[in-house]
Amino acid sequence: MTEKMNERVFTPVSLTERFLAYIVDIVILLSLSTIISGAAGAEPVIYKITMYYIYGHHEILRELSSQDGLVFIVTYLFLSMTYFYFESWFGISVGKYLLKMRTAIVKNVKGNKVLRSLLRATIKVIPLVAVVDSLFALKRRLKQKLSDRILGFIVVKKSDIQPGMVNYFAVGTILYYLPLLTFVLFVYLYHYGNTAPPPAPESGTIVKPSDSQIHLIFFNNFSINYHYYIVGGGFTLLFLSCVYVFAGSFITGKLLGDSLLTYPSFILYGVLPHFFLETFGYVTGIISGIYIAKILLRVVEGYFEGRNVRYLVGMLLGNGKNAIVYAALSIILILIAAYVETYLTSYILNHYYFSSSLYGVT
Repeated sequence: MTEKMNERVFTPVSLTERFLAYIVDIVILLSLSTIISGAAGAEPVIYKITMYYIYGHHEILRELSSQDGLVFIVTYLFLSMTYFYFESWFGISVGKYLLKMRTAIVKNVKGNKVLRSLLRATIKVIPLVAVVDSLFALKRRLKQKLSDRILGFIVVKKSDIQPGMVNYFAVGTILYYLPLLTFVLFVYLYHYGNTAPPPAPESGTIVKPSDSQIHLIFFNNFSINYHYYIVGGGFTLLFLSCVYVFAGSFITGKLLGDSLLTYPSFILYGVLPHFFLETFGYVTGIISGIYIAKILLRVVEGYFEGRNVRYLVGMLLGNGKNAIVYAALSIILILIAAYVETYLTSYILNHYYFSSSLYGVT
């Protein structure tokens, strides 16, 4: 659908794609806020509260109201205001770039551009407020949020090319790896928590692989993927996916960070052989969840746009097929990773890490 406003021709962007772009931006901001607030001595607050949420601990409000929580909140607010201000001013953010859209300014709108950009940024800083603001765009032909209509902004496509596999893979990659790498860096830079080193090299430890180990690893990772990334992530519009990438990174990132501080070679021999297979499995699981979330969001959008059944069926078949393909690929990668971790990683550890002969000792 091409529209014309003030002699400029453009294509409005669906709320579904804008929602995905906004999630990417929020994950980036939460990750950066963790590193910056950590420099002031604050705890990794967002990681802790997601852990509390996953395990049902009723300490989220206490964590947010603590001194560390306040430092994190102030850091997040300042960083987000700056980020979304420049997004309004220059028309681009990381999320919008990945999903081929930009923010444009409607001509002949009264008001200072600096003030309008600041007001728009203020609304986008708080996710719940931003989501409610976006609901007002459902019945609008130009897909403008309430704040954008008042302040004179509109989100448009950068080209007629729709976001595809590469774009969604980039989104899934950022959503999974950025929180993980952030926490590894946090542990490494600030020596967070009591350091728990992995087994020492040349210790003579023997890792004995077994079929039961494969089953344990696979079903544990499959359960995470199913409940938090594919089905759970998709039907909660990626809420559970975002929560678990931070909570899971708290555990995995601590292991990797402690290894870097003590025995970095353990990562090479004991983690990397299966790491990317397993984590790419999670990334493709997130992508499957993205397509499920797209179905739900497009059904709502289609209803308010007055779309017919033929459109809804075509949309359902297209996105449903992609969701199934990525879910299947995800499960296959996790299964292969379980075999690699059980047999190949164990072999490498036994012969090249734990073995004293590697270090010239017989």
